[in-house]
Amino acid sequence: MVTKEQFYNHKEIEYPDTDPESIIRYNRAIDLVTINSGEKILDIGCKYATLKELLVKKNVQADYYGVDISSSVFHKIKDFNPDKFFVADASQNLPFENAKFDYVFALEIMEHVESPTIMLNEIYRVLKDTGRLILSVPNVYSWNEIIGNLFKQADTEGHISAFTHQIMERLMSFTKFKIEAYIGTYFRVPFTKRLLKTKYMLIKSNNIFLSRSFIYRVRKVE
Repeated sequence: MVTKEQFYNHKEIEYPDTDPESIIRYNRAIDLVTINSGEKILDIGCKYATLKELLVKKNVQADYYGVDISSSVFHKIKDFNPDKFFVADASQNLPFENAKFDYVFALEIMEHVESPTIMLNEIYRVLKDTGRLILSVPNVYSWNEIIGNLFKQADTEGHISAFTHQIMERLMSFTKFKIEAYIGTYFRVPFTKRLLKTKYMLIKSNNIFLSRSFIYRVRKVE
Protein backbone atom coordinates (compact mmCIF):
# COMPACT_ATOMS: atom_id res chain seq x y z
CA MET A 1 0.00 0.00 0.00
CA VAL A 2 1.38 3.39 -1.02
CA THR A 3 0.01 6.58 0.49
CA LYS A 4 -0.60 9.64 -1.62
CA GLU A 5 2.27 11.50 0.06
CA GLN A 6 4.63 8.57 -0.59
CA PHE A 7 3.54 8.39 -4.24
CA TYR A 8 4.27 12.06 -4.91
CA ASN A 9 7.50 12.10 -2.92
CA HIS A 10 8.70 9.25 -5.13
CA LYS A 11 7.27 10.91 -8.24
CA GLU A 12 9.38 14.00 -7.57
CA ILE A 13 12.48 11.98 -8.43
CA GLU A 14 11.16 11.64 -12.01
CA TYR A 15 10.24 15.30 -12.50
CA PRO A 16 12.45 16.98 -15.12
CA ASP A 17 14.11 20.25 -14.20
CA THR A 18 12.46 21.81 -17.25
CA ASP A 19 9.07 20.62 -18.46
CA PRO A 20 8.03 21.98 -21.90
CA GLU A 21 4.40 20.93 -21.37
CA SER A 22 4.21 22.76 -18.05
CA ILE A 23 5.73 25.90 -19.57
CA ILE A 24 3.13 25.94 -22.36
CA ARG A 25 0.30 25.42 -19.87
CA TYR A 26 1.44 28.24 -17.62
CA ASN A 27 1.99 30.63 -20.51
CA ARG A 28 -1.47 29.86 -21.87
CA ALA A 29 -2.92 30.36 -18.39
CA ILE A 30 -1.19 33.72 -17.99
CA ASP A 31 -2.69 34.78 -21.32
CA LEU A 32 -6.16 34.38 -19.80
CA VAL A 33 -5.64 37.04 -17.13
CA THR A 34 -4.22 40.52 -16.54
CA ILE A 35 -2.15 40.51 -13.37
CA ASN A 36 -1.41 43.89 -11.82
CA SER A 37 1.65 44.72 -9.76
CA GLY A 38 1.39 43.55 -6.15
CA GLU A 39 -1.60 41.28 -6.65
CA LYS A 40 -1.49 38.06 -4.63
CA ILE A 41 -1.24 34.78 -6.51
CA LEU A 42 -1.53 31.24 -5.18
CA ASP A 43 -0.05 28.41 -7.25
CA ILE A 44 -1.48 25.05 -6.14
CA GLY A 45 0.78 22.15 -7.02
CA CYS A 46 3.58 24.62 -7.62
CA LYS A 47 6.32 22.00 -8.02
CA TYR A 48 9.44 24.05 -8.96
CA ALA A 49 7.55 27.39 -9.14
CA THR A 50 7.57 27.55 -12.93
CA LEU A 51 4.72 30.06 -12.81
CA LYS A 52 6.77 32.38 -10.61
CA GLU A 53 9.71 32.27 -13.03
CA LEU A 54 7.51 32.97 -16.05
CA LEU A 55 5.88 35.94 -14.33
CA VAL A 56 9.31 37.38 -13.53
CA LYS A 57 10.34 36.95 -17.18
CA LYS A 58 7.20 38.83 -18.22
CA ASN A 59 8.08 41.58 -15.71
CA VAL A 60 4.91 40.91 -13.70
CA GLN A 61 5.54 41.98 -10.10
CA ALA A 62 3.11 39.64 -8.38
CA ASP A 63 3.07 38.57 -4.73
CA TYR A 64 3.51 34.84 -5.34
CA TYR A 65 2.70 31.97 -2.98
CA GLY A 66 3.14 28.27 -3.73
CA VAL A 67 1.63 25.11 -2.28
CA ASP A 68 2.61 21.52 -2.97
CA ILE A 69 1.82 18.19 -1.35
CA SER A 70 5.52 17.26 -1.40
CA SER A 71 8.16 19.34 0.36
CA SER A 72 10.89 17.59 -1.64
CA VAL A 73 10.22 19.83 -4.66
CA PHE A 74 11.12 22.97 -2.76
CA HIS A 75 14.88 22.42 -2.86
CA LYS A 76 14.94 23.19 -6.60
CA ILE A 77 13.07 26.50 -6.32
CA LYS A 78 15.19 29.56 -7.04
CA ASP A 79 15.19 32.15 -4.23
CA PHE A 80 13.14 29.82 -2.03
CA ASN A 81 11.37 31.69 0.77
CA PRO A 82 9.80 29.53 3.52
CA ASP A 83 7.26 32.28 4.17
CA LYS A 84 5.93 31.91 0.62
CA PHE A 85 5.88 28.13 0.12
CA PHE A 86 3.77 25.66 2.08
CA VAL A 87 3.20 21.91 2.21
CA ALA A 88 -0.53 21.22 1.99
CA ASP A 89 -3.06 18.87 0.44
CA ALA A 90 -5.47 21.11 -1.49
CA SER A 91 -8.19 18.49 -1.20
CA GLN A 92 -8.19 18.95 2.58
CA ASN A 93 -7.25 22.52 3.46
CA LEU A 94 -5.18 25.51 2.42
CA PRO A 95 -3.13 27.28 5.12
CA PHE A 96 -4.37 30.81 4.33
CA GLU A 97 -6.96 33.22 5.63
CA ASN A 98 -10.20 33.96 3.82
CA ALA A 99 -10.22 36.16 0.70
CA LYS A 100 -6.42 36.49 0.52
CA PHE A 101 -5.72 35.96 -3.20
CA ASP A 102 -6.49 37.83 -6.40
CA TYR A 103 -5.69 34.76 -8.50
CA VAL A 104 -5.48 31.06 -7.75
CA PHE A 105 -3.79 28.82 -10.32
CA ALA A 106 -4.44 25.06 -10.17
CA LEU A 107 -3.09 23.56 -13.37
CA GLU A 108 -3.45 19.79 -13.84
CA ILE A 109 -4.31 19.34 -10.14
CA MET A 110 -8.01 18.52 -9.89
CA GLU A 111 -7.68 15.12 -11.57
CA HIS A 112 -5.34 14.10 -8.72
CA VAL A 113 -7.60 14.85 -5.74
CA GLU A 114 -10.15 12.58 -4.07
CA SER A 115 -12.71 15.35 -3.62
CA PRO A 116 -12.71 18.12 -6.25
CA THR A 117 -15.61 19.74 -4.39
CA ILE A 118 -13.59 20.14 -1.19
CA MET A 119 -10.67 21.59 -3.16
CA LEU A 120 -12.91 24.06 -4.98
CA ASN A 121 -14.60 25.08 -1.73
CA GLU A 122 -11.18 25.79 -0.21
CA ILE A 123 -10.19 27.84 -3.26
CA TYR A 124 -13.47 29.74 -3.04
CA ARG A 125 -12.67 30.53 0.60
CA VAL A 126 -9.18 31.95 -0.02
CA LEU A 127 -10.09 33.77 -3.26
CA LYS A 128 -11.24 37.37 -3.18
CA ASP A 129 -14.76 38.10 -4.41
CA THR A 130 -13.28 39.88 -7.42
CA GLY A 131 -10.60 37.23 -7.92
CA ARG A 132 -10.26 34.57 -10.56
CA LEU A 133 -9.47 30.86 -10.47
CA ILE A 134 -7.40 29.52 -13.38
CA LEU A 135 -7.44 25.75 -13.57
CA SER A 136 -6.68 23.11 -16.16
CA VAL A 137 -7.66 19.48 -16.59
CA PRO A 138 -6.64 16.85 -19.16
CA ASN A 139 -8.86 16.38 -22.20
CA VAL A 140 -10.52 12.98 -21.77
CA TYR A 141 -10.83 12.75 -25.57
CA SER A 142 -7.18 13.39 -26.41
CA TRP A 143 -5.60 10.54 -28.36
CA ASN A 144 -3.32 9.39 -25.54
CA GLU A 145 -6.23 9.17 -23.08
CA ILE A 146 -8.27 7.16 -25.59
CA ILE A 147 -5.40 4.76 -26.26
CA GLY A 148 -4.71 4.41 -22.54
CA ASN A 149 -8.32 3.43 -21.90
CA LEU A 150 -8.53 1.18 -24.94
CA PHE A 151 -5.48 -0.86 -23.93
CA LYS A 152 -6.10 -0.52 -20.18
CA GLN A 153 -2.68 1.01 -19.60
CA ALA A 154 -1.72 1.59 -15.98
CA ASP A 155 -1.84 5.16 -14.70
CA THR A 156 1.59 6.55 -13.82
CA GLU A 157 0.61 10.14 -12.95
CA GLY A 158 -1.73 9.71 -9.98
CA HIS A 159 -4.90 10.59 -11.90
CA ILE A 160 -8.07 9.48 -10.14
CA SER A 161 -10.71 11.64 -11.87
CA ALA A 162 -11.60 12.82 -15.37
CA PHE A 163 -13.62 15.85 -16.48
CA THR A 164 -15.60 16.63 -19.60
CA HIS A 165 -16.71 20.20 -20.30
CA GLN A 166 -20.24 19.36 -19.16
CA ILE A 167 -18.95 17.96 -15.87
CA MET A 168 -16.79 21.05 -15.38
CA GLU A 169 -19.78 23.34 -15.82
CA ARG A 170 -21.86 21.33 -13.34
CA LEU A 171 -19.04 21.06 -10.82
CA MET A 172 -18.48 24.81 -10.98
CA SER A 173 -22.17 25.48 -10.39
CA PHE A 174 -22.18 23.17 -7.34
CA THR A 175 -19.28 25.14 -5.80
CA LYS A 176 -20.55 28.65 -6.64
CA PHE A 177 -18.18 29.28 -9.52
CA LYS A 178 -18.91 30.17 -13.13
CA ILE A 179 -16.75 29.52 -16.19
CA GLU A 180 -15.88 32.73 -18.04
CA ALA A 181 -13.56 31.40 -20.72
CA TYR A 182 -11.56 28.34 -21.68
CA ILE A 183 -8.81 27.49 -24.14
CA GLY A 184 -6.78 24.50 -25.26
CA THR A 185 -3.10 24.06 -24.46
CA TYR A 186 -1.09 21.96 -26.91
CA PHE A 187 -1.21 18.87 -29.09
CA ARG A 188 1.12 15.94 -28.55
CA VAL A 189 2.23 14.71 -31.96
CA PRO A 190 1.64 10.92 -31.85
CA PHE A 191 4.59 8.51 -31.84
CA THR A 192 7.24 11.27 -31.76
CA LYS A 193 8.32 10.27 -28.26
CA ARG A 194 9.09 6.75 -29.46
CA LEU A 195 10.56 7.78 -32.79
CA LEU A 196 12.74 10.61 -31.50
CA LYS A 197 13.66 8.85 -28.23
CA THR A 198 12.84 12.03 -26.35
CA LYS A 199 9.78 13.99 -25.21
CA TYR A 200 6.72 14.34 -27.40
CA MET A 201 6.83 16.97 -30.11
CA LEU A 202 4.35 19.62 -28.99
CA ILE A 203 2.29 22.02 -31.05
CA LYS A 204 0.74 24.93 -29.18
CA SER A 205 -2.85 25.00 -30.32
CA ASN A 206 -6.33 26.08 -29.32
CA ASN A 207 -7.88 23.22 -31.27
CA ILE A 208 -10.26 22.02 -28.57
CA PHE A 209 -10.76 18.53 -30.01
CA LEU A 210 -7.05 17.75 -30.32
CA SER A 211 -5.85 19.64 -27.25
CA ARG A 212 -4.08 17.63 -24.54
CA SER A 213 -5.82 19.68 -21.85
CA PHE A 214 -8.14 22.64 -21.27
CA ILE A 215 -7.57 25.77 -19.19
CA TYR A 216 -10.57 27.47 -17.59
CA ARG A 217 -10.91 31.00 -16.19
CA VAL A 218 -13.51 30.93 -13.44
CA ARG A 219 -15.12 33.59 -11.25
CA LYS A 220 -17.03 33.42 -8.00
CA VAL A 221 -20.80 33.80 -7.92
CA GLU A 222 -23.10 34.22 -4.94
